[in-house]
Amino acid sequence: MIFHLNVFLPFIAFLINFFVWTYVMSIGKFNKLNRSIILYLSAIMSYSILVFYIRLAQNLDSNIFLLKLIPMTYIPIGLLFLNFVYHLVSRKRDALLWMFSFLVLVSLLTNAFTDIFVTKFIKSAWGYHLESSHPLSFYFLVISIFLPTLLGLFFLFKEIYQNQDSPFKKQIKLILGGTTFIWFIVLLSEYTIFSFEMYENIRFGPISVAIVALFILPAIVKYNFITPSKREISTKLFTSLPDAVFLLNEAGIIIESNKAAKNIIESTNLSHLSELSADYLFLNYSHENNYSEHITKLLFNQAKSISISQSDYKEFGFKMGKLLIVKDVSTILLSEQQLKQAQEVSHTGSFQYDLITEVVTWSEELYRIYGKDPKVYNPTNSNFLSEIVHPEDKKRIESLVEENLYSTKPFEYNHRIILSNNQERVMHCKCIVTLNDENVPICIDGTAQDITELEKTQSDLIKSEEKYRSLFDNSPDPIVIHDASTIYYCNSAAVKLSGLNSIDELESLKNILKMLKKIFLIILRVIMLS
Repeated sequence: MIFHLNVFLPFIAFLINFFVWTYVMSIGKFNKLNRSIILYLSAIMSYSILVFYIRLAQNLDSNIFLLKLIPMTYIPIGLLFLNFVYHLVSRKRDALLWMFSFLVLVSLLTNAFTDIFVTKFIKSAWGYHLESSHPLSFYFLVISIFLPTLLGLFFLFKEIYQNQDSPFKKQIKLILGGTTFIWFIVLLSEYTIFSFEMYENIRFGPISVAIVALFILPAIVKYNFITPSKREISTKLFTSLPDAVFLLNEAGIIIESNKAAKNIIESTNLSHLSELSADYLFLNYSHENNYSEHITKLLFNQAKSISISQSDYKEFGFKMGKLLIVKDVSTILLSEQQLKQAQEVSHTGSFQYDLITEVVTWSEELYRIYGKDPKVYNPTNSNFLSEIVHPEDKKRIESLVEENLYSTKPFEYNHRIILSNNQERVMHCKCIVTLNDENVPICIDGTAQDITELEKTQSDLIKSEEKYRSLFDNSPDPIVIHDASTIYYCNSAAVKLSGLNSIDELESLKNILKMLKKIFLIILRVIMLS
């Protein structure tokens, strides 16, 4: 019975791991988690098949290399399990992982140059097995295999109770419970074998770690179900992008295109060609060049403006062709033209001040308002305050900006500018500050409108109102502005005629008929006395 189990348990372990390994490979998603489990399963399969071979071997007395190869396969198992856990719970590599990597490396070198792991093998009725072990071998196994496995189980336990919304909660519980039980059995059996030298008993090592792979399998299935591969993401983006995407070979022939790109091809009279060059689709374009948002037009529809971006397409560092992206910018260009016209009509420019890079950007209209040539003048915050803003307004602007620097609410203010011809203009500015996630101001956006004529008109209107107000107040004739029931304004002559004490008293009258009646009685009394 022991013979059959000790011989065939490693082979069964190999088959179990091979089944899981084949499934992971067949998925075709070689993400970090899948790569980590492939390494783990490969180590266990190598260990299982070597043990199976040794149990059936006829003569290993002179083959010390094969005997030393077995520990080389099972020593990294704990570390590989820990590495798998790191990827499953999305934990970044840290000092603990590197420490165990170093310890495993030390154990592997110890196995290669000493007899601590392989002391002496003897052949029994059911195959080769250890006759004796070095006193340190068990401690090496604890440090290199059991401790990293225990740490991995701790991280799984931590993930369950700290991340209640984890999509892998059930699968992690299965791994945690099953692996804890299995490794407890392995640790107990190995301790018993090494302590009491019961080397001819049944060895559970290969089959135990194989069963752990079955506990891991549901997590692998769930992870790959909800986590698309980079290729899947790229394919979905490629097919769903609103922009036209062409993949060209080195001769410029279109070898792949998405739906938007196919629409462009179908709009031409060349869609029947089996090999179509991109050079025949666009004006002022060559497949040999690289472009970045190059504005041009379709060759067969020149009413439509397009933006072309093209760069080298490489696989494993080798140039395979070109990646061409075409965007319809007709609406954008029209909107920009309309915005430019609107700014010209309203004498309004726009600006942006990047507080991180200290780069200032002006619109074309703002250059025109300030009388600067965009090809020559470099707008900066310091140049603006020292060369354009009126000296008397500089400190007020700086104070206003500083007061609103940590506010996300818009603020506005007026200030004067002095042009290069010493002409003074008045500007009305509206600004808003953008803060990052840490509430640090990173950008100021705003508009600046030339309101010089408006200010002059308002000033003339105020002067006119003051002039007519003076004539109204000083008129010797009584003047009252009213409707059927309310007096809105009156002059001093009207107050004097009414017999009241002040303008406010006269304006407070609610019934105009009472006032008129009183005035009528006064006039009548004057007439009678005369």
